[in-house]
Amino acid sequence: MSTLEPPVWLNKAFLESSLRAGYDDTLSIGNYDIKTATAKGDNYTSTMYRVTVETTGNKTFSVLIKYLLEAGKSGDMLRQSTAHLREATMLSVMLPKMTALLQDAMPGKFFPRSRNDKEGLLIMEDLSPLGFKMAKRQKGLDLSHCLLVMRKLGRFHATSVLIHQQDPDSMANFQTNLFIEHNNGNFSKLFAGLLRNAADEVETWPESSQYAGKIRAYAEDIVGCLRRVTARDDSAFNVLNHGDLWVNNMLFRYSKTGQPESMLFVDYQLCNYASPALDLQYFMNTSPTDDVRMRHTDTLLQVGQQQLTKNYSQL
Repeated sequence: MSTLEPPVWLNKAFLESSLRAGYDDTLSIGNYDIKTATAKGDNYTSTMYRVTVETTGNKTFSVLIKYLLEAGKSGDMLRQSTAHLREATMLSVMLPKMTALLQDAMPGKFFPRSRNDKEGLLIMEDLSPLGFKMAKRQKGLDLSHCLLVMRKLGRFHATSVLIHQQDPDSMANFQTNLFIEHNNGNFSKLFAGLLRNAADEVETWPESSQYAGKIRAYAEDIVGCLRRVTARDDSAFNVLNHGDLWVNNMLFRYSKTGQPESMLFVDYQLCNYASPALDLQYFMNTSPTDDVRMRHTDTLLQVGQQQLTKNYSQL
């Protein structure tokens, strides 16, 4: 990743005060280095920095600093939403509760520091030294990756059901979703424009051009449609959904032979309490390879359901 010119506020004094709260209250920084933490196209809602810190005691470690986009429609939309509050609540409250139940849900240490909620900044442990990394989204996830995801998702959903049963108010910050929150013309125009652009692209594909008209027809009411299909039914079975469950929001660790052996979810800005079908549909339509999607969907859904049932019965 390339070195970048850090924001004015991201300096030694800020890092020391922030990291003392979550790492060591006597920490003193000798040197630090800031680089971009994600490649172009890896992250659509935030700026990510990787900060490597060398203390005066000759200890070296790195953290990730996640900062909501500032400029443009996407940044304005996110800052008007509860995205930052959701993620902060997940990292500081919900994931520790899940960890206490299952011991494997927590994605690294969360440093409880934010410049303020409106500005949307989080500081988290960098998991790359532990061997975790992103899979290549362009390739899609093969069956071994997808099986890990479904087992993790089953555990994630199971713990959320128990937490809700013990304390219904625990889901207070997850009652709505992005489409319900942004009930305004600008938000609808943004998504309609994206869908029209997609239709224009599909129209250039000889083998799929017949679908362009159908995609374009959805543009006029795409947000209304999404709002209706994602609304929670309180009489049905509900869980805490990750809400943005695709390959870019997952980290995998691999064995010496290159096989995925463990994984973690990251990026909890869109978590919402609703039907587990939302996470399942989102993942199955964004992340597996075409071969996995066509040949193994039933197997993956069964594995996820069995994991949820097994873990819930053990809690």
